[in-house]
Amino acid sequence: MKYIVRSLLLLGCTSFAGIPSRAQIQINALGSYVSSVGERSPVSNGLRGFGGSLRYFTSSHVAVGLNAQHLTKTISNGVLTAGTKNLYVAAQAEYFVTTSAWQPYVGVEVGLVRNTYRTELASDVVGIVDVVNEGRDYYFNLGPKAGIQYMITSSIGINAEATYKLIIDRGSPENQTLLLDGGVVFKIGNRSSNQHYN
Repeated sequence: MKYIVRSLLLLGCTSFAGIPSRAQIQINALGSYVSSVGERSPVSNGLRGFGGSLRYFTSSHVAVGLNAQHLTKTISNGVLTAGTKNLYVAAQAEYFVTTSAWQPYVGVEVGLVRNTYRTELASDVVGIVDVVNEGRDYYFNLGPKAGIQYMITSSIGINAEATYKLIIDRGSPENQTLLLDGGVVFKIGNRSSNQHYN
């Protein structure tokens, strides 16, 4: 699976080669939060981290690209410590409703999740730790997304979005999660000659 993740990243980088001078690339730097959706999975049980995305606008309203988030959580009671790390990597396609300063959008994502976990038990001897359980799993994920960004200038803005992800394991739905992202937007190039900012 690690080769699939690397291939997705390589495809994303090479797809931006030879971009026309009037095309536009957008780079997002994000703070991220993900939580399982369900009665037994309160929002407070989520993972926090950071992420980023690359968008290439194929027209004034349509963008394609890649995004990734790295999220972690550690729980400890002084004796038992459990840690989880999630890496989300996904391809995305989005439709932007307007080209003004306020830009609501909807889209869809398809990608992979790498879940790494480790549980440690501190023994009575100081400095000695026993690894109780550790491992790594990979899952496919897909889902719809919606967001809004506000362009402060033609090149810099802020962004917030939510993605409802269906986690699939061995062809069957395993879990549903809500991924929240918010951060800063940087744009390079000209998206539309009619674009204006207030």
